Amino acid sequence: MKVDFGTFYFGIVTAVLITYLVTKFGINGLFDMNVKPFKWFERLVTTLFE
Repeated sequence: MKVDFGTFYFGIVTAVLITYLVTKFGINGLFDMNVKPFKWFERLVTTLFE
């Protein structure tokens, strides 16, 4: 069975990122950030791709 490496890698990165965010901010912190939707994600993306 051939696994698409891109999808596999993306899955790992996503899992690590979520784990990191939960560890850093806690579940409540994540819900607090969701109140202002995508602001933190936007900042993350701009940081990564600049």
